[in-house]
Amino acid sequence: MIDSITQPAWVDMMLGQVISRNLVEITLVIENIDERTWLEKVWKNLPHLGYYVYEKIDRVIFRAIFRKLPDAFARRTISRYVHTTQKIAVRPKRTEYCDYFASEDIEKIKRAGCDLLLRLDFRVLRGEILKAAPLGVWSFHHGDSQRYRGGPSSFWEIIEGSLTTGVILQQLAENLDCGLVLASHISPTYHYSLARSRHQNSWRGSELFERALKRTLGGHAMNPEAPEITNQGALYRLPSNTFMLKKLLPMLFRWPLRIWQEIRPSDSWLMCWQDEKKEFGVISEYHRFDSPADGFIADP
Repeated sequence: MIDSITQPAWVDMMLGQVISRNLVEITLVIENIDERTWLEKVWKNLPHLGYYVYEKIDRVIFRAIFRKLPDAFARRTISRYVHTTQKIAVRPKRTEYCDYFASEDIEKIKRAGCDLLLRLDFRVLRGEILKAAPLGVWSFHHGDSQRYRGGPSSFWEIIEGSLTTGVILQQLAENLDCGLVLASHISPTYHYSLARSRHQNSWRGSELFERALKRTLGGHAMNPEAPEITNQGALYRLPSNTFMLKKLLPMLFRWPLRIWQEIRPSDSWLMCWQDEKKEFGVISEYHRFDSPADGFIADP
């Protein structure tokens, strides 16, 4: 389920991996026809212009300093995966935040016989589309859905000083970010850069689709240890221009300080084990799990 055949690099890599490993076959592309003009989109986002200015400046700084890191959001065409695939163009009914599919479009989708639908674009989906496939609609939420419902992704974790930023793959439900969690990952929050937090979170999140597919194809229940989320905590939205006016310069000035802190010795997560069951002892009595070079083994 897409708005465009061009997608971020992390999506391109994710699709390439699951297709090359014969975990999935793409049999249907549902493309959103958005007739809004560029001017209409700008006008709608005008109350949040300060946020978009910060996002752009932060991304430019990030790409200038970390040029060698692969760009998770570089645009890539996924046409090679779908050039022979059936396509359905839809024009959903739009409310302020949600998209609803017409009944005739839902019938077309059901006749395609998909086992699951993967939402990569569109807005918040509601209604019968959520039941159009036996395994439902799967969707990424780049954030900890129990603490940060809504968006923008990774932004409020930085504002509130959260040490970690999550990403989940969920089966969508009617309530926003309250679906069944299929797979999840937790990464450190880079408080000096929204772009860097998002890049790491997106690359890590690209692994979740394969993990959830293997679990499903293996005959396991869809993450039985993670029941449907019923948490109705605060729903986050795009920050206003007034809010960003107070935060823009302080957030950008975090760059020099945070880079200095990053090259200094930092905290690490450590897991150890022992041969026999006994009360906790001194750390020297335990064996240490070696962590990978690009992260830590941890029990969240």
